[in-house]
Amino acid sequence: MRAFRSHQWLHLEALVAQNDGLMDGPGHNTAEAQVMASCYHLLFNCLQTLFAWSGFVTSEQQNLFKKALFVLSSRTTLSSKTQPGFHALLEQSFHYLEQFQSSIPNIATAVSLTKLLVVLCEKGRDGDNGMSISLAELTGNFLKREWFRPDGERESGAKYNEALQFLLRFHLSCAEDTLATLEEVAGGAVTELIESDDKNAASTTYQTLTRSSLPCYYRAMMEELIGNLKQTHSVPLKKTDSPECHNERLVKLNISVRLFHILINLVKAFDQRSMIGASLKFGRLFLDTFLKLGMPVLDLMFRTHKDDINGMLKNLQQSTRSLQHICGHSKVTKDLSLTNHVPAVKKCLETFVFRVKAMLTLNKCHEAFWVGTLKNRDLHGQEIMSQQSVGEEPTEEEEEEEEEEEGEEMEEDDDDDDDADKDNVSSLS
Repeated sequence: MRAFRSHQWLHLEALVAQNDGLMDGPGHNTAEAQVMASCYHLLFNCLQTLFAWSGFVTSEQQNLFKKALFVLSSRTTLSSKTQPGFHALLEQSFHYLEQFQSSIPNIATAVSLTKLLVVLCEKGRDGDNGMSISLAELTGNFLKREWFRPDGERESGAKYNEALQFLLRFHLSCAEDTLATLEEVAGGAVTELIESDDKNAASTTYQTLTRSSLPCYYRAMMEELIGNLKQTHSVPLKKTDSPECHNERLVKLNISVRLFHILINLVKAFDQRSMIGASLKFGRLFLDTFLKLGMPVLDLMFRTHKDDINGMLKNLQQSTRSLQHICGHSKVTKDLSLTNHVPAVKKCLETFVFRVKAMLTLNKCHEAFWVGTLKNRDLHGQEIMSQQSVGEEPTEEEEEEEEEEEGEEMEEDDDDDDDADKDNVSSLS
């Protein structure tokens, strides 16, 4: 088995070298290379199933697990003649398997290797985060590569997108700084697609990011943003915590709000049905999480950081306005998969409005509010003409909808937004 693994690795490395380091060279499409790729894929799957066995957690089988890890770790230059400790074995085994990334022939095998390394990371969860950071780098390398099918065509399709979403999830969650990595993808790589006129264009940094794969990237980024928000603020902030701890929480909350603003507004640039649905679903989940975990932080720090918090709320208000526009657009399309999200999103927006108002009232800032009625607008902010607009009497149902759309928002600083602010429901001076 050990000799077989070594032969596989050396053979695939030789194929890469023969083609000037290009995985999509002539040798990559041969029948022999495809057989070797299948062997790689199955071998990683077998190892992942073996190491994921729940029986290894028992003290009786712990020694057996260490022996299995020793077989892998003994192949690295870091290994020693005497058997090292459990965590050292995990790290050495991880780094031995990690080196196979350069000869991975297809994205299915990349996912298999990632799943295997995830199992080892989970076994060493109580140790340092070195393996997690390495996993983030490895998945990032996979996402920055071009992947091709055996016929030489670029990879695409539902399974491919599912694989990308899986890889991106670990690239973000295992990163040393998840929010910074999110900003790199959402604010950098995706911007390349916006600026390109070519519909088949790909990001120069994340080459798997195209207009067709963007929805799976979008879902993964939204999920990880919400997950990071939950993880960062899961422990309630206390008055007795240090000022540094207070400032760190506020800074991270502000970054999360800024990233949410970027992600929500990407829907306007691409206008894809799957992205619209994801923005409604995850937009509501983000606001729910912000209400539960973020607002208590603002409550505690409002008196000492009023200007910073006002700025954050204004940024978040722009995102909620965009969500309102997405709701209006969804109702016009009459797409049930989209409109089914609308009632819950509107309820969440209403809750957010009254929660912010309660905080400001408590801090004697209630005079900053004024009340108006939101107009229905599409993704790009254009007013949606209703029956009432063309001279017909509004129905009772339409009157109720208008009442439901009443709420509060924050005033924009720019004079260019004066007309838009007339449609807002609230303002923060």
